Amino acid sequence: MGRISLESRVPKGFTLVELLVVIAIISVLMGLVFPALMKSMGKADQAACGSNLKQIFTSSMLYEGENRSFPFLDDGAAAFEHLQLLVDAGFVETPKLFICQASMVDKEATVEDEEEGVFVLSENSCSYAWTVKRRSMSSKAMRRLAADKVFGEDGQHPDGLNVLFVGGNVQFVKAKEDDSWEDITKGQLAK
Repeated sequence: MGRISLESRVPKGFTLVELLVVIAIISVLMGLVFPALMKSMGKADQAACGSNLKQIFTSSMLYEGENRSFPFLDDGAAAFEHLQLLVDAGFVETPKLFICQASMVDKEATVEDEEEGVFVLSENSCSYAWTVKRRSMSSKAMRRLAADKVFGEDGQHPDGLNVLFVGGNVQFVKAKEDDSWEDITKGQLAK
C-alpha cells in the first residue's frame, strides 16, 4: 500500500474563494466604520472651531481692557479687518486661530509683514465674522457676538455654525437649509 504523506495534504496557500470572502468581510467592516469615523472627524473640527472662537473672545477682552474699546472698526470694515486689530495689538500670534479646520478658506493665505513682524489677515484667510457692531459690558450674555463666516454647503459645518456669545460661551447652532447666516446669528431660525 502506498503511503500518503502529510505534506501533500497541507494546502500551500489560500484559495481564491477564501481570499474573496476575506476581502468581502473587510469591505463590509469598512462600510460600517467609515461613516462613524467621518462623523467623529466633523465633531472634532467643530470643537476646534469653537475653541478658536473662545480664544478670539479672550483676546478681545484683553484688547478691551488695554484699549478701553472692543476691537471694532467703522461699519464698512470687512470681518478680517476687525480681527486684524487683535493681531496688531499683539494679542494673537498665530494665523491658525482665525481659520476653522473644516473651512474652505486658503490656510496659507496670510502674509507676513516684514517691517512689523506680524501676519496680515485677508478675506481669504479668516473663517469668522463679528455679528454685532458694538458691544458693551451691559449687553445680555446670550447676545451673539461672532460666528463662522460661511454657512451651508460652502460653510465649515454643513448642519449649522459655531456662535460666540457676549458672555464668552460658544455654542453650535443647528440650522436648516432655508435659514440665512443673518437669521442664525440673530437667533431667528426658521421653524
